Amino acid sequence: MTTTASRTTSAAPPVVRPRRRLKPWNMLLWVGAAVVAAAVLTPIVYLVIGAFHRDTDGGMTGGGLSLANLHAVYGSTKYLRPLGNSVLLGALVALCSTVLGGVLAWICERTDVPFRRLFAVLIPIPIFISPLLTSLAWVALAAPRAGFLNASVHAVVPSINSVMTIYSMQGVVMVLTLHLTPYAYLAIRAALSTIDPSLEEASTTLGVSKLATAWRMTLPLVRPAIITSALLIFVFAIEDFSAPSLLGTPAGFTTIPSEVYFDVARGGTVGEAAMAGSLLLWLAVLGLSLQRRVIARTARYGSIGGKPSGRRVIALGPWRYLAAGVSLLYVLMALIGPYCALVYGSFLRFVTPHINRRNMTLDNFRRMISVDNIDALQHTLVLAFVGSTAALIIYLFVAFVLARTHMYGRRLLDYTSILPFALPGIVIGIGLLWAFVSLPQLGIYGTVLGLAVAYAVRYMGLGVQQIKGAFVQITPDLEGSASTLGASRFVVFRTITLPLLARSIRAVWTTLVVLFSLEISATILLYTPSSRTLPVLIWNEVQEDPPAAFAIASVELTAIFVVLALSRAFVRQSSDSFSAG
Repeated sequence: MTTTASRTTSAAPPVVRPRRRLKPWNMLLWVGAAVVAAAVLTPIVYLVIGAFHRDTDGGMTGGGLSLANLHAVYGSTKYLRPLGNSVLLGALVALCSTVLGGVLAWICERTDVPFRRLFAVLIPIPIFISPLLTSLAWVALAAPRAGFLNASVHAVVPSINSVMTIYSMQGVVMVLTLHLTPYAYLAIRAALSTIDPSLEEASTTLGVSKLATAWRMTLPLVRPAIITSALLIFVFAIEDFSAPSLLGTPAGFTTIPSEVYFDVARGGTVGEAAMAGSLLLWLAVLGLSLQRRVIARTARYGSIGGKPSGRRVIALGPWRYLAAGVSLLYVLMALIGPYCALVYGSFLRFVTPHINRRNMTLDNFRRMISVDNIDALQHTLVLAFVGSTAALIIYLFVAFVLARTHMYGRRLLDYTSILPFALPGIVIGIGLLWAFVSLPQLGIYGTVLGLAVAYAVRYMGLGVQQIKGAFVQITPDLEGSASTLGASRFVVFRTITLPLLARSIRAVWTTLVVLFSLEISATILLYTPSSRTLPVLIWNEVQEDPPAAFAIASVELTAIFVVLALSRAFVRQSSDSFSAG
């Protein structure tokens, strides 16, 4: 009996495992990630729904599902020509931009060209000038007979009426090449700067010519940068709406984005436009997939580990002035010339080849302070500063989740955040148009908030990947040490991580301010008269009163230059303070 009692007493009590409770921090991460994923996937989901819907009013009731749009787009030749034009445009712009960007990168990085530092600052700036503004500027410069360039040549040589006509496929290629060349320039120059010069010097010492060294050694090392930038430029070119619509349509050159917009503007089937947008989506996905595949294989092109010993300067002799001339010509065509044309054109009563004081006026600037234009200015400022700041906070959250947590499913979130790279602006506009109209309870269709959502989705891939890259450069040891000493996650982030990210955050915010203030591709399908922005105002005015459009564009472009200059000065001041500290 005693033995039995002792056995009973010594028996281990049943183990009761406490229920795992979801911590508030983890819950916040999950909820935030779900909201971000939903925001990115919504345009795609509603694009598919709209593409298979036969209703023409953008609603989700009445017509029901149908394959009519599929047959109209994929089963006919209606979109075959615009599709071919889009592919041709993307290929030509990618080729021209990559070649020109590579030449400029080599000149600024490897030669003794005069004013190298000045060119290095000016060449990337056209990235921040939208194709709409560049197209408008070249209308002022090269419009048939009335363009300033054509008028000036005609004044000298009366037998020549026009040197060039901007309303053509060649004009579209030129404008987009001028705008997108900096992408190739930055990528290729960065690749050139990481090559150890001792490899090329060793090749030259062994008797190999400079040309052979460049072809057999330098080119293979920068080939991944060349290919990836070319594919990225191809995607940017095929998705552009403004340049083909403004410059190509009058000459009969239409692309998928311009065809989609004009179909909707003429009262066409929104579902058919959604199906046509899928053509652009496949091209963008293909280009970006090839780009990521090339990036994944870049390890085989590495030179050697460690820090390069210095910049290898090639003495060009008398040819350095030719190199300076090439760089200056690009800066004149992509930056200085368009800006001067817009400023001068803004003072004209009407576009005319006769340049005299009688044709000058300030009325274009007086019109800018009308009630409607002031509303557009206010909307643009709200989107540029408030919208970009809100988007930056979202991007910072997503980048933190991807780089500093072990949350299950973060890889899926990473791919989801990159997905907007494959969503052309016109496609995002169509998808969100269906979403906003189909969900009237949201109440954001045709509002500035709706535009802010579209912009945040459109540029999520850009913002998240840049901030994520900055996170990767910061070793987690500092944050881990602070956490070990008892600091909370928020304190660690505020006192350690955020100051180290400050420069990258400022750079991303400046970029977003400019992009949000210039966005037109997604806006053109989502705005209403109560939510117009300056790019929409420019687009409308250029059809009716080009000098008024020049005035708005010149003011907006001046403001962008001021923002870029202030940002650069602030970053330089911060760098000097950091170095002094």
